[in-house]
Amino acid sequence: MPFGYKSKKTKLKEQAAVDAAEAAKIKQLKDDKILLEAKQIIEDKKIAEEKAKAEPFLNLKGLVQQSDGKIKIDLDWDDAFIKKLKESGYTGPDENAIIQKYLLELTSEIADDMGGDSEYE
Repeated sequence: MPFGYKSKKTKLKEQAAVDAAEAAKIKQLKDDKILLEAKQIIEDKKIAEEKAKAEPFLNLKGLVQQSDGKIKIDLDWDDAFIKKLKESGYTGPDENAIIQKYLLELTSEIADDMGGDSEYE
């Protein structure tokens, strides 16, 4: 056999080995993906369980003054807080609307408590 020459049988064996290695890599990638998805499902479940246990909360994450002078408020809340608001009679088509109604009432009460003597009027 000449130098560098490979028989058809040798080439087929080498190709089979390459194919087997690629198939193993694909299987490992699929297994890794399934494992990651399973871990994400478990993590999501843990987060949901923690939220279900947690006390209702509404957090102010930040304030940003926009170019038109209005202030944008970034809030974070949990499902328990929305549930508590609904139980208190707040309604709306979505969570944002319910939160807006709550904040409107809250700020109105604060303004009333200030008695109209505020420099902010």
